[in-house]
Amino acid sequence: HIYARVGSFTVKATAPYAISNVTIKLKNVKTGGVYNLRTGKGKTNATGWSSLVPADGTDETVFTLSSDSIASGGSKQVSNDFYIVPGSYSLEASWTATAGDYTREYTSVVSTSTITIQRGKTNNITASLGGSATEIVFSVSLTAWGTNAITATFSNS
Repeated sequence: HIYARVGSFTVKATAPYAISNVTIKLKNVKTGGVYNLRTGKGKTNATGWSSLVPADGTDETVFTLSSDSIASGGSKQVSNDFYIVPGSYSLEASWTATAGDYTREYTSVVSTSTITIQRGKTNNITASLGGSATEIVFSVSLTAWGTNAITATFSNS
């Protein structure tokens, strides 16, 4: 098949964070174009595709979790079933991370690398989300008790 199918999307909550209010989008999705049977034959990438549409692409939501949360170390999966032009795509995520008294909201964070969506396959995607809390560590230095010799002097005046 010349298209790629986007299947399930799984989000894992990186310990020690619980994750909520999650939205993840596949960026700049191309849904069609011109396909050349000769140059694309036998390929699993976007070879053979040209004049991709829409020209500016669209952002396709692949995961939404608004009324529930994912416990620390847990995961949730949603099913997608749509077809796109194969190729390299970025993801954009928004979520809230919570660990104890720490809570931070992340908005429109773009993935640091692209993912490759292969044609003729169902592409199941997994993402791990967490936070950036820094543990505050206190330390105590102990010194053993010792003796302190004090000599007092008096003046006889």
